[in-house]
Amino acid sequence: MAAPDLVAAAVAELTGAPALDPSTLTRAHTFETWWQDRAGDQPLNEVLLLAYLLDHPQWAPTTAKSNVSALCSYYRTTANIELRGPTITSHLARRARDARAPLPVVPALRVQDAREVAASMEAREVACTDPYVQALRDALVVLRSTAGPEQAIHPATVNLARLRLDQSDGHTLRDATGRILADLTPDGADQWARHLDLLADRTRLSRRAQTALHRSGIRPDTPVGTLTDAQWIWLWRGTDPDMPRRLRDRAYVLVGLAHARRHAELRRLDFEDITPTTAGFHITYLDHKNHTTIARDLHHVTAPDTTCGVECAACALQDLLDWENQCVGRTTGPVFATRYGGTVRRMTRQNARHRIREATSHIADHPWGSTRSLRAGAATSAWEAGQTLEQIAREITGHHDINQADLYIRRLGTPADTIQLDLTPPTRHTTP
Repeated sequence: MAAPDLVAAAVAELTGAPALDPSTLTRAHTFETWWQDRAGDQPLNEVLLLAYLLDHPQWAPTTAKSNVSALCSYYRTTANIELRGPTITSHLARRARDARAPLPVVPALRVQDAREVAASMEAREVACTDPYVQALRDALVVLRSTAGPEQAIHPATVNLARLRLDQSDGHTLRDATGRILADLTPDGADQWARHLDLLADRTRLSRRAQTALHRSGIRPDTPVGTLTDAQWIWLWRGTDPDMPRRLRDRAYVLVGLAHARRHAELRRLDFEDITPTTAGFHITYLDHKNHTTIARDLHHVTAPDTTCGVECAACALQDLLDWENQCVGRTTGPVFATRYGGTVRRMTRQNARHRIREATSHIADHPWGSTRSLRAGAATSAWEAGQTLEQIAREITGHHDINQADLYIRRLGTPADTIQLDLTPPTRHTTP
């Protein structure tokens, strides 16, 4: 057999087929070496590919899937052979299923845990540890109170590089003309000295300001005087590159916990499935597993005229929707999305699990949790709030079999002594 790279080069030269990336060529070469050594008489077909997978049981499901994709791409390009069929698809699905942790050992992310996670996310956004974000945020506060109303926001932000600290007569912050912008304390002067060192690079400042404006949905030529309070807040928050991801992650965790939803239902949630109400939102989920739609109300944890706590799922969802609508201009498509190269995609299970573990790493010594932790957390929290197993199956998890619902409950405390929940029963409708 010819070396994969030579075959690919020849096919590309003669047929104009797209060039294969080095990773695909390497995997194809490894496969053909195995083919010669272990199954030299077997023709190239789906059975051979299945034997290759069975000979590598140590591969993780993602590794097996990526190898199959690479080999199918290679032989589709070089030999016009489609290796992947229902047998391979079934095998990959079984690998993924077997790799999951048994449901009884999946840790539960309870309401009290979610409260800590949400508080940690909010604290990391408000008190961002990135020195450049801190400098840019403090500078924006000065800019808002001192810039001319007709000045465009982007040039005004870039001019922050011309600020200087005058300590000849006290501690004052001045602009390029010498106008005093602020009187500072000694500690404030030390902080601004560090800020000005970072902001002195006009090229970097221009790039970061442009990115923050884009993230906040503000045109660079917008006059400073026309910016609303909401736009200033989004611009201040938008200086943090992780702000969009934190908005999404917080809403994902709190909404998933509040409604005990599976990841498959959360990832399929679109803007069109959410209807605002006076008390919060009315949400319709697509339960693909049972071929039904599930209608749930998501209420604020307090009355509309008071401030909710950080654990309020309705507030977290509202924050995410406001940013998508006001700053991004997106009102259709998936609510919980990831962005790759400007393309909006539905959030994958792997990404969701990674984000949950990243969030829990800030409230524990080691990261823990998975997408099913939200569903287990809702069932466990309901049990701790004093609900019966029948109520949990009917109103929380939506199971017809109470034994299945019982698998989600982690009996970590005493019922009815931990928290109280405000849970609304779901309404199910069969999907035609």
